Amino acid sequence: MVRGLLLGLAALLALFGAPAMAQDLSVDELVAKGKSRYSRMCSRCHGAQMRNSGNSSFDLRKFPAEEFGRFRSSVTDGKGRMPSWGDVLRPGDIEALWAYVTTQAGSRDMPEAARAALAGDEAVPEEEGAAALETVAPGVLTVCLARNGGAMSGWRHDGGVGLDYLVSRALAEALNLRFAAAWYEAEGGTDPRAEAAALMSYGLCDLVPAHPLLESAVGAPSVPFGQMPEWLGQPDQWYRRNRIALEPIAVTAPYRRAEMGLVLAPSAGERDPAGLGDLGGLRLAYQGNTLAQLVVRMSAPPDLRADAQAEPPGAGFLWRMETGLADAALIEVGAYDFHRRQNSVTGLRLGSWRHPLGINLGFAVLARQDALRQAADAALTGLLESGQVAAFAAQSGVHHVPPRPPLGPATLTMAAIARLN
Repeated sequence: MVRGLLLGLAALLALFGAPAMAQDLSVDELVAKGKSRYSRMCSRCHGAQMRNSGNSSFDLRKFPAEEFGRFRSSVTDGKGRMPSWGDVLRPGDIEALWAYVTTQAGSRDMPEAARAALAGDEAVPEEEGAAALETVAPGVLTVCLARNGGAMSGWRHDGGVGLDYLVSRALAEALNLRFAAAWYEAEGGTDPRAEAAALMSYGLCDLVPAHPLLESAVGAPSVPFGQMPEWLGQPDQWYRRNRIALEPIAVTAPYRRAEMGLVLAPSAGERDPAGLGDLGGLRLAYQGNTLAQLVVRMSAPPDLRADAQAEPPGAGFLWRMETGLADAALIEVGAYDFHRRQNSVTGLRLGSWRHPLGINLGFAVLARQDALRQAADAALTGLLESGQVAAFAAQSGVHHVPPRPPLGPATLTMAAIARLN
């Protein structure tokens, strides 16, 4: 019954931009979809409604109607000064753009040559070994990546940057699948399952990186329905009140570990504290409503806990540290990496101590996609053992901490946190 409900819901979601193959849409529907994509991503260079002299960029009105393969290659991989859009467009978007271009922005019928070229080139051959893996787009591994992912992921016109982005691309290659990124604005929330479940249940992607290997972060979300975060290329008619039926999720083997450390201001001198109990004489700050606050309140020495300063969470926290807010801050290491990227002349430094409470991170996957999860487990293990993940971290300018046992979903309790210091 639940499966039937999900299938019925999928049909309704198609009206709001759920992934659909080009052959399921009429030419008029393709043109309307292509118009939305063109105005958002192409009109700046190629002109509104394709009105372009061709002096500064190609005049798309002259594109040969029989060369869909050339069109797809140019859009996906880029050409000359034109950036590649393969990491941005969703399945079916290129066909919609082709319909928009070959109908002269919807002003004429689609030429028969354009229809024939599309029909003859729409089937994408699957890579060897990829046929057994069910994915949103056949032969493609689509990964949802946070545009606001700090040092771990960020969108660029020519693809993306960050450790999570590079690992996602390498994972697709290891699975013999082509790679596509679906960029969204991460919002977080009280239930770590909800956002990832919404993205994958809607069909935007197959995997979501940086998912905690915690018992509380797998399985069915705490609510049966959820909302999608904002994402790049979302339909113009999408409304935030649209609700998604959330499926249970699982998590792959981990590829990195999130840990907390002490960021030290110049006022701390040359000190390198060996833990929270070694901060005597230093002023400590932390971000409120975060794991750091919980750690300080439950495991810091009483005098340090009483004097520690709680601050609003967000990227501005370390900028306030630059201006003398405190001598030391307990913060997630990745947040320091991002701050250092934003401020290459920072006076802050990361101490060598790490709090023993760390969380292994893998890729979220729908629980029913067990074959994909198992294949990703093996591929990620290979990427770790070969040193590729560590190399990606160095390339991205971030600290990489390998996963530590237990490698399966762990249980995080208040009592366990209280025992750590």
